[in-house]
Amino acid sequence: MTPRLSSSLAMLAAAAALVVAAGLAGSADGAGSRARADAPKGGTLRIGSHVDVDSVDTALGYTATSGLIADATCARLFHYRGAPGAAGARVLPEVVRSFSVSRDGRTYSFQLRGTFRFHTGARVTARSFADAFNRDADPRLPSAAKAFMHEIVGADAVIDGKADSISGVRVLGRFRLQLQLTKRVEDLTARLTHSFFCPILPNTSVDREIDNPAGSGPYYVAERIPNQRVVLRRNPYYRGSVPANVDEMVWTIGGTVRDCQRAVEEDRLDLCSEMSAPRDAWRDLAERYGVNRPGGQVFASPSQGTWYFAFNHNRPAFNGLGQIPLKKAINFAIDRPALARTLGFLGVKRTDQMLPPALAR
Repeated sequence: MTPRLSSSLAMLAAAAALVVAAGLAGSADGAGSRARADAPKGGTLRIGSHVDVDSVDTALGYTATSGLIADATCARLFHYRGAPGAAGARVLPEVVRSFSVSRDGRTYSFQLRGTFRFHTGARVTARSFADAFNRDADPRLPSAAKAFMHEIVGADAVIDGKADSISGVRVLGRFRLQLQLTKRVEDLTARLTHSFFCPILPNTSVDREIDNPAGSGPYYVAERIPNQRVVLRRNPYYRGSVPANVDEMVWTIGGTVRDCQRAVEEDRLDLCSEMSAPRDAWRDLAERYGVNRPGGQVFASPSQGTWYFAFNHNRPAFNGLGQIPLKKAINFAIDRPALARTLGFLGVKRTDQMLPPALAR
């Protein structure tokens, strides 16, 4: 049985203090919606992509598609619900059962659930996460995670090649993990939702990218052939709360955006990743299939993103309090509707707020 998913138009609800943002198309029900618990079960979800995923290695992946794969294959310390609007912006524990923070805000102690397993059957433990932190920090691996780790005690020593492990990442027991910080970090739990910190198996290679990471979420990467195919299959040991409806997901890489649109309409694919159809086709698709209809084929929803023009305050024209009136004048002079029209039908929404409408409470 193949799920009834089809061509989608995920609208990037835009903009910023100055201008509206560009639009993107992506997967159904927003940018990569989580599977619904009441959706049809079983079968293969066939996904098309005109560009290859940057990496299935969670320490290295840093794009929307690698994020979708990590959502399906990784059980994090903390995660987001995948709900629309402000509800989807709340950080919630996933593998963490409970945690405490010291009075000075510099020590986080986590009690982990003992029910998570990798697809190999091995338990996800505190060591699984500690190994991930140390691998991220290793100077031999070009992981962007390093930018989020400087406030962890001892992380910079590993990043600089002066130590083998991070002294501030401590395994206190099989399911007890502690992070010690150099200063209070208000967004620490939000940082820990990133796939950079997905748990890994012992002896995972540190000095090179891996194409077969162990899955701790509802799925695992069963196959990855660069520029051709990525296959995810069910993790038979997963007992977490993230719904997993299909048995298998297959990303087919190649072709153009229009090729993917045609394959969806001809029922050779169920879904197009990234941009689902050329922008000049969006209005026609909406007129033919409708938008956001139950059981339909075209879906549009706001994404949690903002695009904007930024002033360089180091330039004389914008430097200093005396230049504030000039910046306000430029802000008022920008023609937001005209900018929005360049992105086409369903491309963007204009706004004068920094937070995107998708986060509105």
